[in-house]
Parts: sequence; structure tokens; C-alpha cells
Amino acid sequence: GRAYALMRDAQPAVVQMRLVGMPFDVAAQRELVARLTEDRERLRSSLERELGGRNPNSGPQLSDWLTESLGGAGSPLHDS
Repeated sequence: GRAYALMRDAQPAVVQMRLVGMPFDVAAQRELVARLTEDRERLRSSLERELGGRNPNSGPQLSDWLTESLGGAGSPLHDS
């Protein structure tokens, strides 16, 4: 699926880089992907805690959280 399409679409750029003398550093790319994956998981965990169980991929749930957090109508902060 998606991973295949990304790799397929990147091939012309990687080939062009090699042809002009700019090799692709596979080891550095693996390290970068590992670090970014670790960062993503750490941040996802922090976000889930902050959202109090709401789904960060749900527009309505994020909207409710923002309204509540910013003291919008219907939130405890708004009525005080």
C-alpha cells in the first residue's frame, strides 16, 4: 500500500542523487526514522494523557476538548 507507493515515488529522486554524486545514506536514514518513530510514540502517549482519553484523530472530540480547555460555552471555566 502506502509504504510501497512512497518508496516507488522516491526512486527517481534517489537515482538522480546517485547520478550526480550524492549517495543516499541508508544508515543515517534508518537512524533518523528510528529516532522520529520514538519521538512520535512519546508525543502520542503525552497527547493521549493530555486529551483525557479523547481520540486525537476525531475532529468532534478535539473540538470538545478545545472548547472545554479554553473555557468555551458549556465548559466549567466559562460558567465561573
